[in-house]
Amino acid sequence: MNGYGVLAFVAGLLQLSIPPYALRLVRLFGPRRVGWFVVSVFGSLAMLHLMEPWKLPTNVPGFGSTLDVAYVVGSVLLLIGMGHLESVFREKTQAAHKEEYLRRKFSAETEERTSQLTHENETLMQELARYQQREHVLTQSESQYRALFVESPQAMWVFDLRSSQILAVNKAALAQYGYNQHEFMALPAAELFAPEMVAAFLADSARPCFRSESRGRWRHQRKDRSTLQVELMVTDLKHGDCPARLVSARDITQYQRRETELVREERMQTIRKVAGGVSQHFNSIFSALQQQADQLATCHSESERTQHLNQINAVSQRGAAITRQLMAVGRRQAFNLVALDVHQFLSQHNRVLTRLIGDNIRLELKGGSGIPLVLADSFGLENVLVNLVLNARDAMPGGGVLTLTTGCKRQTEADAASHPDVPAGQYVFLEVRDTGSGLSPEEQSRMFEPFFTTKDVRKATGLGLAAAFGIARQLGGWLEYRKQAGPGAAFRIYVPCAPPSAELQSVPALAALPLKRNKILLVEPKDQMRDLARFILNRSGFDVVETDCSAIALTMWESLHGKIDVLVTETRLADGTTGLELAERLRRQRPELKVIYTHDGAAAAGSSNTGMNPLVAKPFTVEKLVPAVEAVLSENRC
Repeated sequence: MNGYGVLAFVAGLLQLSIPPYALRLVRLFGPRRVGWFVVSVFGSLAMLHLMEPWKLPTNVPGFGSTLDVAYVVGSVLLLIGMGHLESVFREKTQAAHKEEYLRRKFSAETEERTSQLTHENETLMQELARYQQREHVLTQSESQYRALFVESPQAMWVFDLRSSQILAVNKAALAQYGYNQHEFMALPAAELFAPEMVAAFLADSARPCFRSESRGRWRHQRKDRSTLQVELMVTDLKHGDCPARLVSARDITQYQRRETELVREERMQTIRKVAGGVSQHFNSIFSALQQQADQLATCHSESERTQHLNQINAVSQRGAAITRQLMAVGRRQAFNLVALDVHQFLSQHNRVLTRLIGDNIRLELKGGSGIPLVLADSFGLENVLVNLVLNARDAMPGGGVLTLTTGCKRQTEADAASHPDVPAGQYVFLEVRDTGSGLSPEEQSRMFEPFFTTKDVRKATGLGLAAAFGIARQLGGWLEYRKQAGPGAAFRIYVPCAPPSAELQSVPALAALPLKRNKILLVEPKDQMRDLARFILNRSGFDVVETDCSAIALTMWESLHGKIDVLVTETRLADGTTGLELAERLRRQRPELKVIYTHDGAAAAGSSNTGMNPLVAKPFTVEKLVPAVEAVLSENRC
């Protein structure tokens, strides 16, 4: 390099790079931290330049003097030192920055945690205040509870459900049972119950009670072994650490006694009312019978005797009608339930109902569509219909419109509250509606009572609606009063539908009777009923052989069995046999024998099934007995 030398060139370059690097270090780390080092570097360079006059040449051609080598080595060392210093200070700076970051982070976390702890401390202080307040309230509540429990006028006590030992008792219980505090607390709970109820009490104690429940009426005993009736309310609870039961025992001895007396008084009032009504009606009937019988005994002509007999028969019919109504009220009638078509039933009675209501009342029929067959007794349904129509007729003395309507209703389980003893199912209703004045609220509350009537007692018995109500319930339905928006009122009888397999009941036309006199074997244990039946049958052209027991009937049968056409027998005979047994015995000898069973109504409910044979209720009338005999004689049986 023309004598200048490579080393001199390299040394110059290295020396030129030292000042910028030094300035860079000052800018990065500041003069306070690296100023001493920079001064030392420049001092070292200055010293090297001061040695310039003593520069010696090297033995290496083109590389200059020995001082150039020192320049290169010194510059390299200075650069290495400066690089090392930069690394050290950079690491220190990064460590300082990281330390500052961690310090700030720690400070922030510390402040956040301190804030959280302060908030939690405030929350705990508030919770502690609330706890202290609740504890104070609970203490007051416990004090009040103890005061209410101990001072309550209702007898209460607590017993252990595991051992039945008494755990607590109030003053009212001590007074009610006659024990002192020490004696009562020493008792097992079973000692408070009458001996025959201890087993039931132990079984009841095993039943859990999740809330306050009534456990019915029990018989308890006092300390002196006298008994009292109590009504128990119980609640399961914790008494300390043991399961216990709080018992509230209300003494209902006096209440039950008053309740029994009230029921007895109401029953006696009902009996007196029924007895008064019956005696009033039958007194007039018996007086009329006595009067006609006295006149019959003194008359001589046949026409006068016939007239008095007709009067006696009319009075007897009135008494029989009242008896039938009383039996209907008591639901003691014997019914033969068959499938009936309500529309056909109304059509058959249309002419009779028209004559019954008179000319000033218009009869309208409104039949619903698709009405199923009903399961009912035709005579019972007729009785209800006639009673309701007569009641509607009397409500319209100035005339009006009487409407008969049919329809269907499904009785659901939700309707059981209004009619709890009527099962759910499909029912057909027959409504009788009038345009009269209706019934007042007081009359509605008593309209189904026996002998209650808004008419003159000399013209009405007060049994019509009561009898209709009883028949409806006996048929398996019900009767209800329906107030309508306009004038008048309506009564509906609901009757259960017949099963789908039931066949429509039709009454066969009566065939012409033979001209000969038919012989009838009459078996009736009651003398008056037997005389009445013989009189009716004799006047109708029948030859009657009568007896009061099955033994004599069998004797008569042996001599007359070839001539007997019809057996008329009571279902229950006085000698211990039944009419069914007598008929079966006679039919073994003569299978084609016709049989009619009779009953007194009250006993019919428990009588045996008579199959297809007709039943005739007492007292006997021409309208009931003669058609029954004619019907069986007209049958074509094998």
